[in-house]
Amino acid sequence: GLPAPNSLYDFASSAPAGFTFAIWDPSSSGRVYVGVNGAGVYVSTNSGQSFSLVSGSPTYPLRAAIANDGTLYITSG
Repeated sequence: GLPAPNSLYDFASSAPAGFTFAIWDPSSSGRVYVGVNGAGVYVSTNSGQSFSLVSGSPTYPLRAAIANDGTLYITSG
């Protein structure tokens, strides 16, 4: 599942914890991506009932977009 926001505070960079985006995939019913500052990008394939970390996702995702071909693009900082 998604990590608790209060478990994500990064004392080294003072980065705020929390969710940075939620984006629903229009090409896949039930798929949603959530950016979690300090933890990465999580994906659900069952409309948010459960989530798993996307392997290789950036630790500090900022924004996301899904292209017409289904490619997920993420900016990070």
